[in-house]
Amino acid sequence: MSNVDTTPVVMDGAGSTGTAKILIVIEDDPDVRFLIEAIFAMDPRFSVSHVAESAEEALETPPTSEPGIIVLDHGLAGPLPGLAAAPMLKERAPNAKIIMFTAHAALQARAISLSI
Repeated sequence: MSNVDTTPVVMDGAGSTGTAKILIVIEDDPDVRFLIEAIFAMDPRFSVSHVAESAEEALETPPTSEPGIIVLDHGLAGPLPGLAAAPMLKERAPNAKIIMFTAHAALQARAISLSI
């Protein structure tokens, strides 16, 4: 086994290198999940490390690396919605930024109050 570092390296606009932001995507709709992955795959600053269909799956999966960004849907299949899962995900990855999206505009104030 070799000791080769497989961490993605990217160039910023100034020409210096940096590490790609690791993403976790939590989305139960396969079409939306595909679109999220496709959008981030177009930008070399991001690397999707894990995709989960439910909050429970994301929380049960042992982390392989500290994510920089967690893309989280609120209306997930299963008993744990995104808004309830966000504090638990933040506890597991305290430095991660969580991008939550939903079709329910009324959740914006509740999400902001959580300071996730």
